[in-house]
Amino acid sequence: ADRPGSFEDVRGELSRLLRKRYHREVRLPSVPVPVGPDHWNNKAVSFHALQRHEEALRCYERALQLDPGDGDLWQNKGAVLVSLKRFAEAIESLERALLLCPADSDVWNNKGLAHLELRQLDSALDCFKKAARFSPRDPLVCKNLAQVLCERGEIEEAMEWILKGLGNDERNPALLELKGFALLALRQPEQALQCFDDTLEIAPQRFGLWRGKAMAHERLGQFGELLNACERALELKPEDGELLTLKAN
Repeated sequence: ADRPGSFEDVRGELSRLLRKRYHREVRLPSVPVPVGPDHWNNKAVSFHALQRHEEALRCYERALQLDPGDGDLWQNKGAVLVSLKRFAEAIESLERALLLCPADSDVWNNKGLAHLELRQLDSALDCFKKAARFSPRDPLVCKNLAQVLCERGEIEEAMEWILKGLGNDERNPALLELKGFALLALRQPEQALQCFDDTLEIAPQRFGLWRGKAMAHERLGQFGELLNACERALELKPEDGELLTLKAN
């Protein structure tokens, strides 16, 4: 059967069923039902899941007008602002959340992501370390912390966090991908290549793994395999300038 196109269609169909079975009419409440912050929060969550971030943001703002002391609302608003790439505003919202929920690792993690996008590596590192203080084995927190450490050139410490995260989720593709790049940074291309190959068995459509595999083959002087890996990676991301250059050279 065709799915209803709107809530009005659903209401019409239910009204017909009610009349047919019980010989009654649907009567809408004469007094509007009060709409509280939970209503706007739930609506915002739905919009966010549908990638309708502007609408989600408006709903969170309505909810916060009704309950500005709800830390989860400030956190959720911050997450939507990150999705909208409005990172400075996201940081402001997440700071409001931290005033209310200072021990929430998700808030610290999201704030760290916003700082990372702004290339504020010191602030990002501080946030991820605070997130790790409250959730020391969360694979996502471990990955984000390790990523910042890698970007700062602190590869050995990054590897410690990668392994800690893998201890809780040994098949996590993001952590395994980062492990491969850390091994490349440690000048261990054979181990890096093995890591990328093993992880491609789990996540064959992950661009970063093919990119890392190409780089490992280049370090090992395996140029035929390098071209094959570049081609597979470029199927997933045809405009990647680094890989196009690597393939051309």
